[in-house]
Amino acid sequence: MTASFEKLQKLFADWEFRLLEEVSSTNDVVDEMLGDSQKVCVVAKKQISGRGTKGNFWFSDEGGAWLSCGIICERTATDLVSPYVKKIAEILSNKFEKEFYVKPPNDILISGKKIAGILMETQIQSDKIRRIILGIGLNVVNPLNPTIKDIATNLQTEGIEVKVDEIVELLLSATIPFLETMSY
Repeated sequence: MTASFEKLQKLFADWEFRLLEEVSSTNDVVDEMLGDSQKVCVVAKKQISGRGTKGNFWFSDEGGAWLSCGIICERTATDLVSPYVKKIAEILSNKFEKEFYVKPPNDILISGKKIAGILMETQIQSDKIRRIILGIGLNVVNPLNPTIKDIATNLQTEGIEVKVDEIVELLLSATIPFLETMSY
């Protein structure tokens, strides 16, 4: 993953990047780093306390793409996540020539099963969004927990052979420009 990670660091030189082995949650690490840095991306090989919406646990063992990016901003609070989720589904569909589709508000499915989830967390003061942290979990080759096998899948099971670092590069290449549109 190092080569593609270094490529992204050069492409987005004003962002601080961290590549970590294991974290509680990439969103939590980004939240801790924001303030010292204005723009942060964290990629982990494994999360031990990954989460989705409503605090739901997200199984995120090694073999998936687990990343979060955050930015300090000043935006009017609007519906931010839907356009992003649609964009990621479209990028995956175009890249792999298979139909990825959105299950509102923040899930991406293929073959009727969840393959990705997106968690956007914000910090709001008055009517302005001051921080946005965008977490993405996409099942690549990671084994699926038996409790979710009927409702979830991964790229490998769907016949898509791709390396995790290629997915990380694809996701970060879409996420960072999206967040850049939010900066002040």
